[in-house]
Amino acid sequence: MKLTINEKIGFGAGDMAIAIVMMSLAMIITYFYTDVFGLKPVDLGILLFSVRILDAVIDPVVGTMTDRTNTRWGKYRPGLLFMSIPFGISIWLMFTTPDTDYSVKLLWAWATYVLLTLTYTLIAIPYVPLSAMYLGKNNVKLGYQIAMGAMGILATCLCLYCFFSVRERIYHPKPSLGMAAQFRLLIKNDQWLILGAVIAIIMFGGIIRNSVAAYYAKYYLNGGDALISPFLTSGVIASVLAMIACTWLTRLYDKIKIFRYTQLLAFVVGGAMYFVQPNSIVLAFTFYIVVTFLTDIQLPIYWASIAESVDYGEMKTGQRVSGLAFGGILFFQKFGMGLAGGFIGIALAYLDYQPGVEQTPQALWGICLLMTIFPAILNLITGLIMRFYLINNEFYEQIKARLQTAEE
Repeated sequence: MKLTINEKIGFGAGDMAIAIVMMSLAMIITYFYTDVFGLKPVDLGILLFSVRILDAVIDPVVGTMTDRTNTRWGKYRPGLLFMSIPFGISIWLMFTTPDTDYSVKLLWAWATYVLLTLTYTLIAIPYVPLSAMYLGKNNVKLGYQIAMGAMGILATCLCLYCFFSVRERIYHPKPSLGMAAQFRLLIKNDQWLILGAVIAIIMFGGIIRNSVAAYYAKYYLNGGDALISPFLTSGVIASVLAMIACTWLTRLYDKIKIFRYTQLLAFVVGGAMYFVQPNSIVLAFTFYIVVTFLTDIQLPIYWASIAESVDYGEMKTGQRVSGLAFGGILFFQKFGMGLAGGFIGIALAYLDYQPGVEQTPQALWGICLLMTIFPAILNLITGLIMRFYLINNEFYEQIKARLQTAEE
């Protein structure tokens, strides 16, 4: 079915709303919690790990609930309607720093982070299948609150626009199988399992690199707070360009080969970035832009592949498992994010990182390692695993043909 222009914009609005949170969590949450909010690295690691693991466990449950939802708005759109306002408020609350003692601040961080992840889950799972200093006038805490509050309002508006502009064109009946039976079917789907492992590794390495980027710019490159924004912005621009390039490249080349080879190239570029000296700011920017481009170019391919793996599973077993499949993928995604958050907290504590002061040589070396070599190795592992993923364009056409034949 051909989508209208309004529907295409609506789906883009939904993608942007979710991306706002994902990019914030990936790029600034770690630095915000240590250097602005004031959390100790160990407490930060425990927080990020625990909440993400809890959220990961909840994801498949929400996915199953989505499969069994039927309302006058459809299966997937109600989350956009009812959770958009709590979603926006939770973003603002999480980036609000209370002026109180440490224990209360730690409790606030836990409560608001849990709230954000839950509201995000209730929007993202149904949807998937279907400058701080300036604003705060030199008050960094207020700046983050205002900036992310504005992001929250934007995310809410985008979710609501998506709800009112799109329609559910395809209806899938409620699954007759229970969650345990659906899970057993998913375990038989080898291509889905590969995607699950891949997204966990991608998020583990990507979150580490993106989270350390602010520390790398401020301390390793000795650029101070002024260098953080342009450094991170260069990464965002590279990511956007990667999405655009992906659309063009997949029309010319096999998408799975693009996925695999860009991950292998990211391993080479990320490893080479380790040798960039602290005074080579232009070179550091160049390497960061290139490695971000290479690591993000596969993301549209990946998310499209999930739906294709669902069709593959239906062809293989004769039963369709959709909601649990998407919820399960988000489980792997958030599991990788949780491991990354815990790892970063422990690593910063081990390196004796102290916010806002001149770092020791050991800490600087560790920050460089976390920015370059470590995620590069994970890019290599991802590229090697994708050798076993089979659903390219040609194979997917065969899957669709066999499913159509079975329906007839």
